[in-house]
Amino acid sequence: MTLDLDGVDIQNRKFQVIGKRNKQRWCFYSESAAQSLNNYLKYYLMSRVYSIILVNVLPFTPAPKL
Repeated sequence: MTLDLDGVDIQNRKFQVIGKRNKQRWCFYSESAAQSLNNYLKYYLMSRVYSIILVNVLPFTPAPKL
């Protein structure tokens, strides 16, 4: 999945996605995600990369002890 920087509203911490039936929807993100995104953009804008690669990583949950 890639995210076009034109679809990101950094001020309001939201970005647009295209969902079912080609409808555009806004997704909101947390303050900590905003900080990470800002750090990412600072690094990659220096190297002139204008799209973002997103990876969905689920938090690790240890198995219950028996």
